[in-house]
Amino acid sequence: MMFMSFGKGKCPFCGNFGKNLEHEIFQCCQCEVIFNEFAVSVFSEPREHQNLWN
Repeated sequence: MMFMSFGKGKCPFCGNFGKNLEHEIFQCCQCEVIFNEFAVSVFSEPREHQNLWN
């Protein structure tokens, strides 16, 4: 999956400013992701169907 860089601290999916969790790590509450310059991760609880693959 590719994502765009809207700038430092902006969500790579929607472009909104993320909340700064730690140095260079941000959280977008709208897209439910945690991101930095190199990676994107989901911060919500796994859904029922996702548990089957873990």
